[in-house]
Amino acid sequence: MQTVGIYFSESLLAMTQRFKKHPTNAKTANTISKTPLDSQTLTDVLPKDINFTKRGLALKWRVAILTCVATALLGIGGTVTAYLVVGNSLVKNLEKSLSDDAELVQKNYSQLGASTPTQYTGGIIVQLYGPDGTMLESSQENYRNLHFDEALVKQALVIKQDYEGLMGSISIKAVLVPISLNNGFPIVGAIFTPTQYISRTLNELARSLVITAFILALISSVVGYAVANASLKPVTHLADAAAKLDPNNLSPLPYVGPDDEIGKLHTVLDALIERLKAAMDAQRVFLAETSHELRTPLTSIKGFLERAQRKAPPEIRPELDDAVRISHSMTRLVSDILQLSRGEVVREYEPYLLDVVEDVLRPVSDEFNGIRLDVSYETETLLLGDPDRLKQVIRNLVNNAIRACDGDSNKVNLSFEEKEDYVILKVNDTGLGIAPENLKQIFKKFYKGKNGGSGLGLAIVKQIVEAHEGHIEVESELGRGSSFLVYLPGLKGED
Repeated sequence: MQTVGIYFSESLLAMTQRFKKHPTNAKTANTISKTPLDSQTLTDVLPKDINFTKRGLALKWRVAILTCVATALLGIGGTVTAYLVVGNSLVKNLEKSLSDDAELVQKNYSQLGASTPTQYTGGIIVQLYGPDGTMLESSQENYRNLHFDEALVKQALVIKQDYEGLMGSISIKAVLVPISLNNGFPIVGAIFTPTQYISRTLNELARSLVITAFILALISSVVGYAVANASLKPVTHLADAAAKLDPNNLSPLPYVGPDDEIGKLHTVLDALIERLKAAMDAQRVFLAETSHELRTPLTSIKGFLERAQRKAPPEIRPELDDAVRISHSMTRLVSDILQLSRGEVVREYEPYLLDVVEDVLRPVSDEFNGIRLDVSYETETLLLGDPDRLKQVIRNLVNNAIRACDGDSNKVNLSFEEKEDYVILKVNDTGLGIAPENLKQIFKKFYKGKNGGSGLGLAIVKQIVEAHEGHIEVESELGRGSSFLVYLPGLKGED
């Protein structure tokens, strides 16, 4: 089917309800003029796969949680330290008390020669043992049936012995000392005390410390959040202000806060924004002036070629037709460069009903020698769009594909596929391929690949496709080639 050169009539409006963003008129061709982008922010222009506003927990929550964890760790460390220190202190005090009592017992019995131990205060128990290891007396009746091992008692006849362990089922700590009565009879004095109270005391202490540490952790989390929120508020305001920046109209960031490290960051960011704004303004001026300077000679060349085309004999008319087509493309490219430099979307196009093969793919394949056009069936799906713009899309993709194949156009082919409500235009090549880390960059302005051109081709392609309510995808593998898939909304014919 050839380009339908009839502008939209009332009978076609029912088929084009989904394209309300493209105004139509039953009487005249309606050219959608180039329109600058609405005021945008950094959030608007970020890639869709980047979550600009949320990356996990907010910083103030992370600071509060870290404060709570740090306090909890300090509490645990303090609890363990206090437990060990108090436990060690109790044991040391007990050992000293037993040692002092042992010296007192040893001194008293040596001087007095008593054979029955006195009742001592302070919770200690005294037992006396004969040289053969048998118990002679005990200061407490309930311990009379409990005694130390004979071997330990006999060792204590010679030298003082310290003992820690069980006496029956009771945990004790003891000191056994040799005693020589005033009549020269040797005995052993065992001074000991139960130690269960130490364990009970330490357990009570541990419970108290754990509860205290838990309460401190809760308090620190609340205090930490309040402190973090107050401290990071200038950072939050600064980040919000940066996110609201319009990339096409950069301005200094507002800042209210102390002149500290955050204030220094604000100053550096403002300086960077100012330099970036100056560079972007210089770029726009350069591109605008260059585009303007190119327009005049291109317009003249196009006029001369069109006049020569009308007067030329038939044998040279095809060459002039190609020259006129190329001049039109160059004029459109210069206009696109000017729009891109101003941050404008490429939206200037004249909508027609198109046949995807005859109006878009085949004309482009005829421009390049060696390009294969794979068409296995005829489509009944029409496209609504500007044939020149869509041919520009395919032409740019083909040029890139040929560069990726080192100039061999035989490695490039065009095809199409119908899928649900879309017509997919495909440009495939078996060239170098694109590295995975570069796939997200190739549609950015002025990004150049290994064999790239101006860095504007794919940026223009993306904007034209999006202006047609479509999108573009790319599949690539290094060393095996790339496939660019242009998804455009289709219009199914009615029975």
